[in-house]
Amino acid sequence: MTMTIDEAEIRRLLEADQPREALQSLLEQHGAAFYGYIVGLLRDEALAADAFQLFSLRLWRALPEFQWRSQLKTWAYSIARNAAYRTAQD
Repeated sequence: MTMTIDEAEIRRLLEADQPREALQSLLEQHGAAFYGYIVGLLRDEALAADAFQLFSLRLWRALPEFQWRSQLKTWAYSIARNAAYRTAQD
């Protein structure tokens, strides 16, 4: 099943200077899919939990700066992938 993010809602929240709500919406919609992706990369639940926390933090920091030049889904998955790889290295 293809994941679709309600980009209009996220964009509206960000334009209204509500990054916390935008992050919450994104994670409520697709947090389980992002977590599953990280678990698939790491194949370790404990590492995946740490990586998901890192992903959430990085997403929180970067979301207000998202430029909408790519799909939000693609961008968020790259952050998830990088968080997983970083966690595996530590």
